[in-house]
Amino acid sequence: MKKLKSWISNYKLMVKPYWKYGKIYCISFAIWNAVYQPFNTMFQVFFLQVTINRLSNGDPFKMLLFTIVFFIGIKVIVSLISESLCYLYFFVKEEEIKIKINLEVYKKLSKLDYACFDDSDFFDEYTVSYVQYANKAGDAYRFLFLDALSLLTSVGVLSIYLLEASPLIVVITLISVLINLFTGKMRNRVNKEREDKLAFFARLSDYFSRMLSNRENAMDRKCTNIYHIIINKLINTGKSIIHIRKTFAKKDNRVAAVDTIVNGGVDFGIRIILCWIINIGQVGVGSFVAMLSASSSLSWKLQLISRSYENL
Repeated sequence: MKKLKSWISNYKLMVKPYWKYGKIYCISFAIWNAVYQPFNTMFQVFFLQVTINRLSNGDPFKMLLFTIVFFIGIKVIVSLISESLCYLYFFVKEEEIKIKINLEVYKKLSKLDYACFDDSDFFDEYTVSYVQYANKAGDAYRFLFLDALSLLTSVGVLSIYLLEASPLIVVITLISVLINLFTGKMRNRVNKEREDKLAFFARLSDYFSRMLSNRENAMDRKCTNIYHIIINKLINTGKSIIHIRKTFAKKDNRVAAVDTIVNGGVDFGIRIILCWIINIGQVGVGSFVAMLSASSSLSWKLQLISRSYENL
């Protein structure tokens, strides 16, 4: 419970600046994604079902052509609305919000005691926080309303559709997600540990890179041996970074292997169930293809939810 309260407190802290500087943006972004993503998901499912049913029933070509034009026309219109909202409002507003957040951060930094910058531990945290705060605040908000909310509504619609055919499909998929959530927690722990170990060397690498490229040190690089010294330090720092990444790559690979095996098993199970349903004549060819598409979409979106959980 304490861990959950801590997570909620941290999350509120992250989304607070986006809400502070863009209330209308936050509300409109949430509503649009809660509506658009489920619509787009089920649109593809029904488009497949209607088209294949018309083909298998031997309907006239004019009727098939009308169906395709109707569905594609709706898709184009909705896509144009979505793109217009993104390019003309959401993307522009995000940049405005980030600028305001960064100004607030710089104002806070200007009040810090200069002695803080002599503390290497403080400087590591300082580097991470001031560089990433605006971006992480945006990520936190998008994960909640673009990933979590839109994915949950899409999953709800897909589950209702599939429950009518076979509840077992939904059950198998949900079990796989629980396993993915467990592996996701493992992956998240590995990522956090890796970032902590890389922070110091990433700061060193950035410092040495600036020493080798900025204008202020050009004369020193020309007139002294400092160029070769810094190059060697940069190479050694790079070796340390590579060593850390190789160490954690093995852990990442083990977790990814578990996910791959689980997802492959789920994919196999769902296809067996669907083949059995069509074999006993419970559904037609169009419905079979539509359910296959819906089950794949459900599995993928549930995996995305587990990944969103890791990111959150």
